[in-house]
Amino acid sequence: MTYTIDQSQELVTVRCAEIEIGFSREDGGLRVLGLVGGQNLAGHGNPRPSVDVRLGERGWLADSAFVRYLGHNVTERDDATEIMITVGIGPIIVYDRYRVTGTLIARRVTLQNVGEDEVRLRGVRMALPWVRSGGLDTARFDAPGNSVRPHVPLAVAAELRRDVLPRRFFAPGIRDGRALEPAPTFAAGLLAVHDEAGDESLLCWYHSAVEPARPEVEGNGRALTLAHQVELADWLRSDVALSADAQYILLLREPWREALAAFQRTWALAAGSPPPDAPPRAVWVRDAAIYEVHPGRCGGFRALTDTLPRLADLGISTICLLPIWDYGAPPGQLWDEGRAAGHPYAPQSLTQIDQALGTPEDLRALVCRAHAVGVRVLLDLPLAGVAPDSPMVREHPAWFCVDERGSPARTHGEGGWVAFDWAHRGLQEYALGWATGLMRAYELDGFRITPPRTPPPNWARGLPYHASASTLAYLGLAERLRVAIRAVRSDAALLGALGGPVCTQRQDFAVDELPHHMLFHLGLARISPADLAEWLTDHWGALPPDTVRVCYTESYHTRDLNPLADGMRGSRISRMLLAAVVLCGFVPMIMGGQEEGDEPFIAALLRARAASDPLRLGAVSFGEITCNSRQVLAVLRTLEGRSVIGLLNTGAHRQTVTVQVPAHVAPAAGELAIVDLLSGARWREAGRDTWSPAALQGLQLTLEPFGAYCLELLPAPEPSASQAPPALGALAP
Repeated sequence: MTYTIDQSQELVTVRCAEIEIGFSREDGGLRVLGLVGGQNLAGHGNPRPSVDVRLGERGWLADSAFVRYLGHNVTERDDATEIMITVGIGPIIVYDRYRVTGTLIARRVTLQNVGEDEVRLRGVRMALPWVRSGGLDTARFDAPGNSVRPHVPLAVAAELRRDVLPRRFFAPGIRDGRALEPAPTFAAGLLAVHDEAGDESLLCWYHSAVEPARPEVEGNGRALTLAHQVELADWLRSDVALSADAQYILLLREPWREALAAFQRTWALAAGSPPPDAPPRAVWVRDAAIYEVHPGRCGGFRALTDTLPRLADLGISTICLLPIWDYGAPPGQLWDEGRAAGHPYAPQSLTQIDQALGTPEDLRALVCRAHAVGVRVLLDLPLAGVAPDSPMVREHPAWFCVDERGSPARTHGEGGWVAFDWAHRGLQEYALGWATGLMRAYELDGFRITPPRTPPPNWARGLPYHASASTLAYLGLAERLRVAIRAVRSDAALLGALGGPVCTQRQDFAVDELPHHMLFHLGLARISPADLAEWLTDHWGALPPDTVRVCYTESYHTRDLNPLADGMRGSRISRMLLAAVVLCGFVPMIMGGQEEGDEPFIAALLRARAASDPLRLGAVSFGEITCNSRQVLAVLRTLEGRSVIGLLNTGAHRQTVTVQVPAHVAPAAGELAIVDLLSGARWREAGRDTWSPAALQGLQLTLEPFGAYCLELLPAPEPSASQAPPALGALAP
């Protein structure tokens, strides 16, 4: 055997080859966790269970019922040690399984109703009680891919209390009353504690393609409980069991960056390979510059068709049309962007085009004209649901979720939309035929899929699957849809509205919402450029590598999620942040109307990106270009020996800064010119417009307030007596 077991009156402890793990013989809670010979990372607080169950109106059982340890079992299988801790909570027996392979633990729980009566299961919480790595003065907490400041001192994080909003320092942007995003649809659900002194890390995350989980963090002043609240739901009859997907725990003794890279590799292995018939990513998506618009904003299909040459001149290469189907507006009334009843994302029909927009022939002409000017067309597929009075609800009731009372389940509360149940095979078949029919009829270039942000379970009786199997079932549709549209058009692409790792695996590219919010925190000085650089680096390290991400400063729903974004339209800050989207490696998306009054800047930005391979395709790195001002974000983009330097002055004052450029960024020898790709102008500073390579070690540049610059170093041309120096930063925001 490769493990040993030590039992006392209080604990049962299993020592594997690399990990030691121990459990309470009172409540089965985790009390010991660490690398063999290392520190114990768990149990630094009052004892508490590691699992809790939520039933019907009773809520979380551990708050009112005694959690009792019932036994344990340890076996070896396939080079792994498997530990099962059995506990009882009210009428539920929980089988808490830990599979240990090296320093990785895959944890799954199975719940069995041993009572006589049926219960309504509404969730299970998988927790690591009171963990810490190192001391309060050297340890920190990280949650990459969330609205959490990077590298929060453990002393700060440990002050968090359940159901109390965190401080702004911990989470600069709190949205919908939370700082941590659902996993794995919006983020990986990664929670980590790291000891900077000893480089010892504990990383914990959740993965499922069946139901999401909400990460949770709670402190006691000296340690943290890390948990995932899995939205597992069903009517659980007597003696029936139901299992949740995996929570993973990884212990490492490595610096943070190496630990995060190990997580990224481990996540890919745990998530499994894409289906064998999964098509490769469409090549053109990396080059896209997207314009998101509802045709009603322009006056309908014909009016939008007339604007296409202007959009192409602006640098737009792809337009994404918001849903175009009838949503119950008064006849002839164009969508007023939410001021009246009805919403395009809650259509009445998936076949009847909104007559106020025009005819099918008008839509066909729009797509044809777009292709003629070099613009691709994507169409939104609203997958959340339909209007409550849609005929589809009456004609196909099995396609929709119901709540516990048997009434239609809503995606946005009582007054919301009736939610689709994408686990229903008939609905999936209908959607595939609908989408491929649209592809053929209008020669579209693909779709954006917009699933519900918080999908409800389907509580209908007699389903061939459990209630919460409906919540992420649209992922299966996305896989099948991507294959189907490629059969119609070889370069068709699928854009996803959710940027979590489980979504990006099934799409060609994805809208990444979280960087949008962090960029605005930068513009408001809630975080520093150094914070954003660390946050972005960790965010990318917590997602599958080589994914293509779309970001924006405005979108159709920022007026609800971040109204400040729309309020800043046309400002220097807004222009700076849009430039940051490009400089930091995202595919830019412009909201219809955002360009009005800002056409020169947006055109310059998109044209610079289209003309520069490093800007579109190059690696992104922070820290190689250093600046003496803490208000400046410096980004380096490199590709095949070419480099572009991005500088953002996030301060409200003009300032002259000193920038250090490493030697490998500049051409080998000779005098250099600095060209700002946004203005097209050669830089002039203090009466000079050429620099030696040595001067780049202390390069002084004057930056305008909230200015954005995209600089390329080029061999200086021979001076011409008749050539006057260009103006500095003509198009800088």
